[in-house]
Amino acid sequence: MKLFKRILFWVHLVLGVAGGLVIAMLALTGAAMAFEPQILDLIEPHANAVTLIEGAPRLTAQQLLDGVKAKFPDKSPGGLVLSSEPTKPVLVQVAGAHAVSVHPQTGEIVSERTPSNFFTVMLLLHIRLSSGAVGNWIVTVSNVFFILLCITGLYLWWPKTLRAMKSVTRFNFKLKGKAFHWNLHNVSGFWALAVLFIISVTGLMMSYRWASDIFYTASGAPKPEPAPVVKLADGTPRYPLNDAVAQADAIAPGWETTAVLPPGRRSGAYTLIIREAGHSENQRSRLYLHGGTGEVLRWDQYKNYSHARKLRNYVLPLHQGSIGGVPGRFIAFAACITALTLVITGYVLTWKRFAAWRTKRAIARVKPKARAPEISTPDELPAPSAAFTASAPTTQ
Repeated sequence: MKLFKRILFWVHLVLGVAGGLVIAMLALTGAAMAFEPQILDLIEPHANAVTLIEGAPRLTAQQLLDGVKAKFPDKSPGGLVLSSEPTKPVLVQVAGAHAVSVHPQTGEIVSERTPSNFFTVMLLLHIRLSSGAVGNWIVTVSNVFFILLCITGLYLWWPKTLRAMKSVTRFNFKLKGKAFHWNLHNVSGFWALAVLFIISVTGLMMSYRWASDIFYTASGAPKPEPAPVVKLADGTPRYPLNDAVAQADAIAPGWETTAVLPPGRRSGAYTLIIREAGHSENQRSRLYLHGGTGEVLRWDQYKNYSHARKLRNYVLPLHQGSIGGVPGRFIAFAACITALTLVITGYVLTWKRFAAWRTKRAIARVKPKARAPEISTPDELPAPSAAFTASAPTTQ
């Protein structure tokens, strides 16, 4: 058992050293984004609520999209998010991470989010270190390391007795040096372990399909069918955007938000992600329409989802902490700060261990000083030989 625990300790140490810097980056960016909606509400209050013009009609989805295209002629704006709230701006995707919020009556841009925006930069660092596919792979591997660190850490430092529980559940700021960092590392990890494990596992689920399918595998429920793929011949006229929105109105009357993804290169189908009345942000239905004819290809209503699919929809809110509102976001923020603390104290403890090993090795290399030969006492002198005794002169 001691050998197994020793091996596990070195696994824990090596994983922490190897993935520590990336884990620290994930923790730092996660903490920075924890209160993103609340911060944006403070610095850009007009981005979430506009002043309506009395008597002015609401522009159609196509008019809003055309207005954004006119402002960005070198881009190809496509997706947009509509809200049933009259004062809510319409979000339009310009290209990639570039999006704008526009006034629903005038089409005026009230806020803009560019790839250089602080929260956009934080997000790109968080999911792929701003380095494309390679960065995404590094983040995923580091996330797996962190899951293993949670498991090995729990085993290594779980107290054997109730009396020993005090050492891993209470901070002791009177300690100094290595003992202080050990206490901070263990107590922080103990209290934040469950939340950090959930955050890291949900992060893995969003990175790999096999991980996100665990709900279906465990419950035996069938996986949802992939989105319909429609091939439109070149020159085929598109089904009008306004008509697609009208279809959503007819199929899901009283919806609160509708995200419209127009036909693109991968598929010639409209995808409308609809949050129906009384549903939360993670309870969304999906409507697929033929991009040429407007025919309803499939209507996946949330109430008909399997329990496994409904649970799958909670992965992102759990990862962000948004599932619990502001208190949930605070817990996620505190967990990120704790993860950063674990990385720092882990590196400090590793360095102290390495420094102690070097000192011990240096001492072992020092050769002992040469010792002077010992002189025998008379009692220890050897007895004279018989020949020597015979030849010795005798006294008269």
